[in-house]
Amino acid sequence: MAALSTKIRSEARNQFEIDALLKTVNNSTYNLTSEEGFFATIVLTRYWPQSGKMQLAIGGHLQPLWIADKDIRNLRLIRGISLGVTQDAHYEKKEISLAPGESMLFFTDGVIEAENEDKELFGNERLVEFIKNAKGPPWGDGLIEFISNWRGNLSASDDTTILEIWRDDN
Repeated sequence: MAALSTKIRSEARNQFEIDALLKTVNNSTYNLTSEEGFFATIVLTRYWPQSGKMQLAIGGHLQPLWIADKDIRNLRLIRGISLGVTQDAHYEKKEISLAPGESMLFFTDGVIEAENEDKELFGNERLVEFIKNAKGPPWGDGLIEFISNWRGNLSASDDTTILEIWRDDN
């Protein structure tokens, strides 16, 4: 992950389009890890806070949720294979604009695959219900606490990582 992070930061200076950046990073990852069979999933985003403009590209990772006044949109239109699986993979780029009060929620599979003491998965439906019934944005802090309480005494079996970008109403 350290090598991946370093590569993204160094290549971002040369590649201004995130789909091209992801392709370059993928080829480096493939050269570094293909013999061991390792790969990585990623969501790459550039955000301009003043305008709300956002560019997204995905490499095998879960789709983020675009939240607009409790209307939750999944960006399933973005496609791209995990990093390091094959060389010269194609990555799609999507541009959106966050309006004031809107939010983009990124999360790892540890969120939807969290288990409780009854071996139930948290799942997409609970995630959406939480957002619809909670006060936000931001949603992230409350979501982490909600998952932890829902899990009960069962320890997390995977990372539960959330990143949220929201545009203030101001």
